[in-house]
Amino acid sequence: MKKGCSCAVDIPADTAYIGYSVEKIVNFLQTNIKLTEELIFEIKVILNELIINAVVHGNKKDKSKKVHIKAGICNNSEVYIIVEDEGEGIAAKIEDCNLKKGEQEELEVFCLNESGRGLAITSALCDCIKRNKKGNKVIILKKTN
Repeated sequence: MKKGCSCAVDIPADTAYIGYSVEKIVNFLQTNIKLTEELIFEIKVILNELIINAVVHGNKKDKSKKVHIKAGICNNSEVYIIVEDEGEGIAAKIEDCNLKKGEQEELEVFCLNESGRGLAITSALCDCIKRNKKGNKVIILKKTN
């Protein structure tokens, strides 16, 4: 296992490139860290959801814009994935409200619609998820052991 190594992929905001980028990142990770089939599946789902969000919602399928994807391995056998688009970002919504944690989670479940499920799915599959203030960059952390 190689700690501290990373792989970066930049793709146009075109859904045709999603499969390529997911496979490239997963192949890199498999080469550098031991992953179970379950972890591979979860990482593929996370990557797909984040990249689709960046292409469709962030860059609005504008092929002149890029999606920047970076993945790597940090200490304690953790995988990180960063996906950033060149769009205007999305304003933080629910997490900025003054709600108790249980109320926030309940509201998120009821507010899910066609364009909100990707981040909910990703959140359920990773150990930590953060996004920048602008809302065009998502960083996730996934433990592998």
